[in-house]
Amino acid sequence: MSSASPAAASPTAPTSLPVGTSPAPTAVPSSTPTSAATPVAPDLVHCKAMGKRGLVSIGVLREELVDLVTEADSVVAFSFHRGLARASVTRFRRDGAAPVVIGRHTGLGEPKSPQLAADAAYFVRNRNLYRMPRSGDATTQLAPRFSNTIAVQGGFVYGVSCEPKRPIDHLIRIGTQGGAVETLVDFDRSASPATDQGTSACDYRALIVDDGAAYVAHWNGRRLLRISLGDRTILDLAPKKEFADHLHLLGADVVFQAGGGVYRVSKTTPNPKRITELGKSPFSYYAPTAEALYIHDAVPYAPEEWTYELPWSTGTAKKIEYFKALKPDETPPDVGIRGLAVDDECLYVARQLEKYTALYARGRK
Repeated sequence: MSSASPAAASPTAPTSLPVGTSPAPTAVPSSTPTSAATPVAPDLVHCKAMGKRGLVSIGVLREELVDLVTEADSVVAFSFHRGLARASVTRFRRDGAAPVVIGRHTGLGEPKSPQLAADAAYFVRNRNLYRMPRSGDATTQLAPRFSNTIAVQGGFVYGVSCEPKRPIDHLIRIGTQGGAVETLVDFDRSASPATDQGTSACDYRALIVDDGAAYVAHWNGRRLLRISLGDRTILDLAPKKEFADHLHLLGADVVFQAGGGVYRVSKTTPNPKRITELGKSPFSYYAPTAEALYIHDAVPYAPEEWTYELPWSTGTAKKIEYFKALKPDETPPDVGIRGLAVDDECLYVARQLEKYTALYARGRK
């Protein structure tokens, strides 16, 4: 078990969307009250695991998981069927009701950096940007060779464009409905071919955007860039932090994963503090809330792994769920965890079994 430095008090609740995703606009009710009385919010479906001990099944996915998203009373799974070259987005209600397929797309390349917004799901395949409407309409390509990682914010999809033969990269964006790709900021790659894959693969692993700036995790470039959307200035928030990835916004801070664990840094001051050594493996998963940080700590070649809860109030991690390798005699052993997400009621875990992916919920209270 690992301890951590206490986090800043009273953080603003983060989005529960996946890494690199900005919060979607609040959904507008389908009808407007005719009286002056305060409208009553519809009842939400409660998590099936509330009040129960351990993991509770909420559904089965017969494809490989790419990412998990939570929104309102649902868990949304982005997945990929290699044999059919098919990307899917499926909504699972947290009470375990029958899942609903939001959309599917067949094409070349594994889907990456999926983002869920109020109007559509967005993702890239072979750096090509796609929009999958939640209405059920056909998936369309918004831009070719756009980016390896994307973020959706304020009516735009943001990305990073690289030129392999030049040491200059670009923060770019396009409207969520399409249009021309706009270059916002040019910036130096600031890495040598020996330490950076960006010269050939555009090695930026995560991107998240708020109203004021874009935050870009440069994997082997060992940096976390803040790029202002106003004056277009650039600040390295985490110099020499190798393998930066998996960004979340938490109040006035950015939480990110790197080679030494999970870190927290002010949006404006380059002084990252390590929260915990847990999660330092790139195969680990974590999800922050206003109350705690949840981490599935993947240990390479280990026959067992644990999921932890780290309350901000104590800064000390505690074990909450144990997983044993499905086939311990295999090398390397694999416990099968492929995703982690959290909402106000439950923690959600995706586990790859032999023929399908099982989705489980675990009550937080």
